[in-house]
Amino acid sequence: KLLLLDEPSTGLDPLVRKELMGFLRGIRRGGVTVVLVTHHLDEAQACDRVGFVDGGKLAALTSPAAMVAELSGMVCTLQTAQPQELIDLLKQKYQLSAQQFGGEVRFHDTAAEKVVGELLQSERRYFDSLSVAKPNLEDFFIEKTGRRMCLAEV
Repeated sequence: KLLLLDEPSTGLDPLVRKELMGFLRGIRRGGVTVVLVTHHLDEAQACDRVGFVDGGKLAALTSPAAMVAELSGMVCTLQTAQPQELIDLLKQKYQLSAQQFGGEVRFHDTAAEKVVGELLQSERRYFDSLSVAKPNLEDFFIEKTGRRMCLAEV
């Protein structure tokens, strides 16, 4: 038994979307294989296996846990008006590779907490805010493709 769904939660309000995901979990327990195409990473997180397609090619196919486990350390996101200067600083002073997404600079590293501490102490002029978090599926996608998930590129 196989059920193919292409963006089934598009346009649904949050409560109905949650009910849909509960329904899909129920039929999976009943022996139905569900293939779900989605841009909602929280929906993908609930799946047994996830495949990321980038440019028409399969970039990854494994469990969500295995994807996240591939990324060691923590992910740091900094809001900045000077992204290139911050990227240059991270590369020169900390030997870190960072990516820019608009006014945001992101990097992940096993020593992220140490770097963040140093940035807070001596480099505050480069950023307005920062956050540190465990890696998630979006971070894995960024690592594999070099860009964020989006429906259309402008």
